[in-house]
Amino acid sequence: MAAKPQLLIVEGDPIFRRVLPFLAGQNGFQAELVDSVQAALEKIHADLDRLILDLTMPDGLSIPVLQRIRDECWPIKVAVVTDDTERQILEEVTALRPDLFVFKSAGLRPLIQWLEAGKVAAPSPTGDTTVPADSAAEPVADPVATAVVDRPVAEPPSAARSNQRSKDRGKVRMGLVARLIGKAAEFEVRVDAVDISSSGIGVLARQAFNPGQYFVVRMHFGQKPAHLVLCRTSYCRTAPEKKFRIGAAFVETIVAPDRDTLPPAWYQKATTKPG
Repeated sequence: MAAKPQLLIVEGDPIFRRVLPFLAGQNGFQAELVDSVQAALEKIHADLDRLILDLTMPDGLSIPVLQRIRDECWPIKVAVVTDDTERQILEEVTALRPDLFVFKSAGLRPLIQWLEAGKVAAPSPTGDTTVPADSAAEPVADPVATAVVDRPVAEPPSAARSNQRSKDRGKVRMGLVARLIGKAAEFEVRVDAVDISSSGIGVLARQAFNPGQYFVVRMHFGQKPAHLVLCRTSYCRTAPEKKFRIGAAFVETIVAPDRDTLPPAWYQKATTKPG
């Protein structure tokens, strides 16, 4: 019988401290829980299989724990969980290449998938055991963070066009300015669009977007006039070169004679909590 994979949970939030060990046990891990950076540095060792690391702990940032793993070249898979959005901190974490980066406000689904990918499979009749491939590289959008398209942005593609679009996905590279709106101060972030469909967009940015965060981009669709497109962030994960990969659903679009004028209803959507 295969030994249970070892997991260290470094978590300061009382709710997550109750939930994460349960999820770990459900996925076949032998889990140990610590509540400080100092305790994590004492418990970390090369034989661990996985680590769940809360970025902001009661005794400070947990970045030194991830730094030690990288310095020692230990093959431990690390998931960083946080709700911290300070750019400098997020860039420092990204540079240390965690295997998964999850905002707590996005829900537990990406983390559950990551744990499921690391569990030891049940023995086959021949005695073989297989560890599934790690499938958490592309988190699935949390249902709460998936918006409904109120008005179509483009005509539904035909089957032939859809097949061609599938071949071309990921080849798009277009510079855009994302205008973030919400309760906080409104500001703009330059992004690179790398994946566009009739229902959503994937972008690369040097700043993390919170799941559920609304933003507006100015886009052209063929020969049509420029449009302002309201988007809602579905997920945000780390990417190479100190960037973040952000997936968002199209919510609504309007013709854009003046890029500085947004419908009041868009601000209402961005500042209203989902029911």
